[in-house]
Amino acid sequence: MARAKSQARPPGWMERLGAALATPTHALAASETAAGSGRAPADLAVLILAGFMASNLPRMVKAAWLAADGSGIDGIHLLLADLSGVLMGPLVFVVVGGIALTILAGHHRAMAADFDLACVAAVPLAAVPMLLHLFARLGLWTQGLLALAVRQARLRGPREAAR
Repeated sequence: MARAKSQARPPGWMERLGAALATPTHALAASETAAGSGRAPADLAVLILAGFMASNLPRMVKAAWLAADGSGIDGIHLLLADLSGVLMGPLVFVVVGGIALTILAGHHRAMAADFDLACVAAVPLAAVPMLLHLFARLGLWTQGLLALAVRQARLRGPREAAR
């Protein structure tokens, strides 16, 4: 008996975020489908929180130590201050963009869908600073490894250098 053709699974959050960066027109159209409706805000939140955790790991460790030392409120204040700075740009963009889309859509307005579109449009705003921070960190790390490699190369004896 032939197997029934299974339906393709809907794209996950990683595919939706990737589409917003690589093929934004496809991502915007997908956010208006039944499978994509209402998912953009959660995807944007995941991206922002992942970027926050990746770029603020030392501050998170410091907050954890503060909490372990009995100053949990100080640790929470530390993290919330940093998180509010990270959230401000994309949140303002989504609110202003969603309102502008609703107004500019005219008779075709659908407020929830307009805010979904604004969330998809905000993905690069949230992703680019995180990626730049990551590349800067990796650049410093690889430069440090290169300095260690130079040190190792200079420690070679004359016979090892001739190989």
